[in-house]
Amino acid sequence: VYPVTRTIAKTSAVGRAALLELLVGPTPEEKSQGYQTQIPVGTRLNSLSITSDTAIADFFFPPYNIAGSCRVMAINEAINQTLLQFSTVNNVDILENGGYPVSLEP
Repeated sequence: VYPVTRTIAKTSAVGRAALLELLVGPTPEEKSQGYQTQIPVGTRLNSLSITSDTAIADFFFPPYNIAGSCRVMAINEAINQTLLQFSTVNNVDILENGGYPVSLEP
């Protein structure tokens, strides 16, 4: 997982905006520099809340096999690092489809 810098419109919901940018995937310029994503097309952010220092991100993941433990780890790490960049977040819980703990393992 490698960070990229993007400029977004001013918002009080920067964590949500950062996750939405992550879900868009690499820009054409980023692709030309070799960046790619392991997050499946069709993944959506259902909700994001921050309680104390823990971000709880709930996603819809497309209903097809996300094969490979390396890919699963890359998806989890991309989400974690996107949220851990903020000083108010020290822990990240990733949920799936309304609150079930994420189970992307193949």
